[in-house]
Amino acid sequence: MSMPYLLRRMQRRKKMCVIVGLSAFIAGALVFGFHIGSISMSRQVEEVIDNSIVTCAVTNLTGTQQDGLMLPDWAANLFRVTTSESVHVPKTSFMDYVKDVRMKFSMEAVSPYGSVQIFGATSIYAERSVTPQENMIDWLDGFDDSLFESDAEVCVVSDDLYKLLQQSGSNKLVLSVKARNSKERTADLTLTVAGVIHGKSESVYCPWAPASKVCLDLNGHLNVDCISATIKDNRRIDEFKEKCASAYFASVDPRGVPQPWEASPIYDSYPYALEVYDQTLNETVRTLENGMTVFQICQIAVVILTLGMGFIVGNLSVKHRQKELALQNVLGLPRSSIYSEVFVEFTIVSFSCLAVGVAILAIIFRESPPWLYVVAVLAASCLGVTTGAMPILTNKDILLMAEKE
Repeated sequence: MSMPYLLRRMQRRKKMCVIVGLSAFIAGALVFGFHIGSISMSRQVEEVIDNSIVTCAVTNLTGTQQDGLMLPDWAANLFRVTTSESVHVPKTSFMDYVKDVRMKFSMEAVSPYGSVQIFGATSIYAERSVTPQENMIDWLDGFDDSLFESDAEVCVVSDDLYKLLQQSGSNKLVLSVKARNSKERTADLTLTVAGVIHGKSESVYCPWAPASKVCLDLNGHLNVDCISATIKDNRRIDEFKEKCASAYFASVDPRGVPQPWEASPIYDSYPYALEVYDQTLNETVRTLENGMTVFQICQIAVVILTLGMGFIVGNLSVKHRQKELALQNVLGLPRSSIYSEVFVEFTIVSFSCLAVGVAILAIIFRESPPWLYVVAVLAASCLGVTTGAMPILTNKDILLMAEKE
């Protein structure tokens, strides 16, 4: 069985070759197309994971309250870079997993212009009513919201208080206050005005460091109103929940059922919960992964359809060639050789057209082909064709038909 002989036989059956080749070409294009779709979905998953902003916040046990929690020092220190001089330093810090920590506490104070509420904050946006989009703060020259990351003795005051300070006639606006505790002890704090916040009449916001120093001098501890942060790496959310969050906080339970805290020498149950707001991320990733699964199922379906199509084409083609194949058998060609010829013919056509289709798409999309499915399509095409041809080629009546002719 020589190649020129096979090629001449294939030329005499152009319609059969076109049908087989077109089937292989289309099957190859489909599995490649679904492969490209799956790759696109996979890349979208990576982009969503890398670019989504996932936040977490300390809440009450039911998850309904995030502010005014009166959180103790140890909770605040979890979300800070602590030093040996820090009060109540926990064994585990969350700073490997979170960034942009927003927390604040408040203390009462008296200024020359009346009573004020001093808020020490790691970010002005720890105040939930203040958002970057609303532009509620007018910064004075040389200042911006990054000042809350410093130890500078500066502050953001209300419109009303700012106007009163301007009346003092000083070039540099300075607010001097006396912070006080419940026992009427006081401590002085002098702050340079860095910005004006709209709509907060008795609130003064300053960086965490100077305010916490005064508060600790007065009370010996802090009671933090709220704590929230952004996850650094969304791929480590589960690790964060398992290794850090679960060690100090309960999971949010709408029923508010206390959960025993066996590791704590002080608390019988967890006093607070920590919620990670990753629902949108998880739903988006789950949707994209479901899409990838659909593409994979479609690739398998194409392979199965190729097998069925090959069976039909092989059966019809051999039926059309019964006389020729019977004559070959009568002339002494063994059935195994006849079967081999048919198998090789279909394999050459399927492989050639499949290779052309895959090569074209690989060049267009500049992606490596899904070799597993490409080989599966080729195998399914050849197997289907030869399986379809086998019932006829193994039929003993083929010789009788040749004798009648």
